[in-house]
Amino acid sequence: MTVLLVVIIGAVWLLGRLRDYTTQDRPTPQEGLVNLEEMLRKGDISEAEFRNIQSSARSQAAPSNSVPSQPVRSPDPPSESLEG
Repeated sequence: MTVLLVVIIGAVWLLGRLRDYTTQDRPTPQEGLVNLEEMLRKGDISEAEFRNIQSSARSQAAPSNSVPSQPVRSPDPPSESLEG
């Protein structure tokens, strides 16, 4: 039983470390744009591809105003009247 508990705790710790490690590898949006510009300079992508990716990234980064946010309403309390 103790061995199982130690294995579970070790697995949780290891997964936490792995998750933290992988989240640090994500480039910031600014780094992504710099990488795209470098690819354009090297000729890896065309000017049209660069503009397409850039506009796509901007549209994903901008908040969408098409769906207005509505406040969440709590459910009505149950009725107190009992038939009986």
